[in-house]
Amino acid sequence: GVRRSQTQGTFAAVSSLPNNALIASDKRDNTAFYAASGSTFYRSTNSATSFSTAGTLSGATVIRDIAVHPQVAGDVWVSTDAGIFHSTNGGTSFTLVSSTVTN
Repeated sequence: GVRRSQTQGTFAAVSSLPNNALIASDKRDNTAFYAASGSTFYRSTNSATSFSTAGTLSGATVIRDIAVHPQVAGDVWVSTDAGIFHSTNGGTSFTLVSSTVTN
């Protein structure tokens, strides 16, 4: 499962996330973390102590990856089976940018 540490030694489980969750951190806001499992997107505003569900990714059934802009707080990109989604408000809402995804 997902675990976190504030002491760089003792880890505690993050019970508000599924065991297989993807995780990304916001480099401009050290309290903001983003996660995903299946088609559900989660957000933490308390340094990953807990997560709650956030914006909807319309039509997506599988979230494949999360990327956070390294210089812009709250700028989140999500790759799904339905396309690429973008959020400028920390995952509160998403816009479908492209439904065409190629390798």
